[in-house]
Amino acid sequence: MTTAVSKIPPGLSAVDEGLHAPPPEAADRLFADTVWLSAIDPSAGIWGISQMHVATNRGYGRFQSLFWIDGVGQMYTGKQVGGLSYGQTAWSDGAMTYEVLEPFEAVRLTLDHPRFAFDLTYTARHVAFDYDDCVGGSPLEGLRPAAGVHGGHYEQAMRAVGTFEIRGGPCAGETRRIDTLAHRDHTWSDRFSGPAPWEYPAGKVGALHYWLVLQFPSRNINVTGFYDLSALGIHRPVDRVGGFESTADGTRPVVGCVADPGGPPPLGPEGFERFRITFADGEVRHVRATHTEAIAKLRMLGEDDTESRLNDYERLCRLVIEETGEKGHGVLEHSTLPPEPRWLV
Repeated sequence: MTTAVSKIPPGLSAVDEGLHAPPPEAADRLFADTVWLSAIDPSAGIWGISQMHVATNRGYGRFQSLFWIDGVGQMYTGKQVGGLSYGQTAWSDGAMTYEVLEPFEAVRLTLDHPRFAFDLTYTARHVAFDYDDCVGGSPLEGLRPAAGVHGGHYEQAMRAVGTFEIRGGPCAGETRRIDTLAHRDHTWSDRFSGPAPWEYPAGKVGALHYWLVLQFPSRNINVTGFYDLSALGIHRPVDRVGGFESTADGTRPVVGCVADPGGPPPLGPEGFERFRITFADGEVRHVRATHTEAIAKLRMLGEDDTESRLNDYERLCRLVIEETGEKGHGVLEHSTLPPEPRWLV
């Protein structure tokens, strides 16, 4: 007889799969749960990500799915108004629906859109990782002042299985089977609740953060860190790096990550493509993008549906761990300011 191993880290509970109420200090601010999931299956010709930003205390949620089908980009965005309450574990804008089937074990994501549709079930490969367990604490305090109240954040290696229906283009009518390595995260905070500047200082362009989602058959690696923010007039150190590697045996923390070779932080969509990652036990691994399929730009909004708050680029790519030769796929994300375009009108 075997005993099931819980996928819930000690600092979290089943309620953290649902929508969170803001703490008292953020009760009058935009406070939202953000959920992100990958859906990259190179063998099916499908490369994509989905994100939801659900602000229960404002009564709305924003939804987006950005996909490349046989190399052609197709996008969906939608908005839910009303029908939200704290604690619920399913939400929908009528076209895109997210549902927790079993906390930290399985979630379902579906989309019914004129250009493409999917029905994907994400099941846990490994235990989730609570970012409060990063060595030295969560690096996401670096989001201040953009997020003055950071509630929590966890990430998890998943497997995505289901169907993807193509409804336009040369392969319209095809339904393809998806069975692939995947990743998800869930954050709750008052991100983008503060006011943006009236105008951004001329000539001040800078990189903010990087976020790596590195998926391999036997392991999953995730890293978050920040660049030198002095170019943006932020003169405080934000040098903490956090993240983890998960396998079937558990997790180990990441304590360091740098682009290798280094150089000026990226100010355009491409970003760095090779990283040197250091784990808490001293082991070092180099992970490199060997092929880039697409670069997505996430819609990042605060209170105003017309104002972009930053440039957030995601490179969807094939990957290799140079020391071991392991091959996989994932996402290399980085962000910059000022947003371009700033106004989405």
